[in-house]
Amino acid sequence: MSVCLTKSEIIAGSVDGTVRTFDIQIGRELVDDLKQPANCVSLSNDTNCILASCLDSTLRLLDRSSGELLQEYKGHTCKSFKMDCCLTNFDAHVTSGSEDGFIYFWDLADASVVSKFRAHASVVTSVSYHPKDSCMITSSVDGVDIGVFLDISSQLSQFPEDFFQHVYVMAEDERIRKNWLALLKKIAELPKVISIQIITLSEDGFNAAFSYFINSERFTHLTFNSVIILTFSAAIIACQPASDDSSETSGGKYMLGFILTLAASATYSLNLSLVELTFHKIIKCRALSAVLNMQIYTALVSTVGAIIGLFASGEWRELKKDMEGFNQGRLSYVMTLVWTSICWQVTNVGLVGLIFEVSSLFSNVISSLAVPIAPVFAVILFHDTINGIKVMSLLCPLLQYSIVFD
Repeated sequence: MSVCLTKSEIIAGSVDGTVRTFDIQIGRELVDDLKQPANCVSLSNDTNCILASCLDSTLRLLDRSSGELLQEYKGHTCKSFKMDCCLTNFDAHVTSGSEDGFIYFWDLADASVVSKFRAHASVVTSVSYHPKDSCMITSSVDGVDIGVFLDISSQLSQFPEDFFQHVYVMAEDERIRKNWLALLKKIAELPKVISIQIITLSEDGFNAAFSYFINSERFTHLTFNSVIILTFSAAIIACQPASDDSSETSGGKYMLGFILTLAASATYSLNLSLVELTFHKIIKCRALSAVLNMQIYTALVSTVGAIIGLFASGEWRELKKDMEGFNQGRLSYVMTLVWTSICWQVTNVGLVGLIFEVSSLFSNVISSLAVPIAPVFAVILFHDTINGIKVMSLLCPLLQYSIVFD
């Protein structure tokens, strides 16, 4: 019922409940008895395991060399139709179609169902996962439709059913099945970045308040006007409908996220004021070394804390998977992290230097110059959408700068 090939072997599933491996070099046949009709067999990417789909609604994972049953995967329906199964590109999950139109994902190790979603109106007959990218292609008996699913992450359990974006194409030629992914990859939606401007827009307001109470900054009517403008700018971003968001987030969760974002902004602004207070009351040194020492020691403490959290939470085990799952390759993954870190350090040295030479309020105003610039790059690089409300909220900082530097 199903055949897969290696360089020297033919592996076949049969209705008699066996998986047979024919070694064509030495003329040997190996038989593994599953006692259930095997309608599909596929190999793991490391070729060490055989995954077999059986008509008792069970997937079975076998050790290829010994024939030992390693794991069974259940939850889908497979009783009357031949349906494909396979492993994801890094052998982290097992996936298969189902007679109810759903696609299932199981954890390879513990066989738990980590995700399922409806892909077709009828039986999903075939699934094929991309060898490098996080996407897959499916087909069904409900016609000649082919479903292409994009942006399927390794963190499958964290995404809702409607996250999986799909496109159906009428196809009568198997050639389309092989080439469709290459066409669709170029139009996959990339992450949104524009809403992060809430943080930057609200920092000036918080920083002005902290500077007044902690650093004894003079709070003029111009400063007050700029704070009002930025507060209004952040508010219209937060309250606009999330029509350009691909996921449906409830109002309560959205408001909680907005509140936590403002809390993060307030904490960062407090940190700037405390840095200024440290320069004036404790360090009292007018030298470049003071700026560098402030940045080096704070960065060292935060790095140690991040490393402790990384190992304490066990997330260090996912680093290799993240690196291997990066679309541009391992070297690009490492270079992205390295240069991101370097750019952030250079930026922070500049911000601390402005606090040292002028004030925390001035430093924060200068850093807010990125607010009108970032959305332009978001549209160009990440294909983000921009509407009239966002344009208004981005013009507000320009008015604020004219007030501050008046």
